Amino acid sequence: MKELYISDLDGTLLTDSAKLSSQTSSCLREMIGQGLDFTIATARTAATVSIIMKDAGLKLPAILMNGAVI
Repeated sequence: MKELYISDLDGTLLTDSAKLSSQTSSCLREMIGQGLDFTIATARTAATVSIIMKDAGLKLPAILMNGAVI
């Protein structure tokens, strides 16, 4: 059975300055490239998430605005 991994951003993936570190971004790209099903769930809007996660290589839909947008 395949598993889906979902992470929050603030207090989880992001640094204290609300950015995705280059190391985290690199690790996510590598794992997603190897077939990891990964996405995020956040209260943030699509505009802010697209900037923050642009280098992460997400391939799956994200859950945004506390589920109001996918």
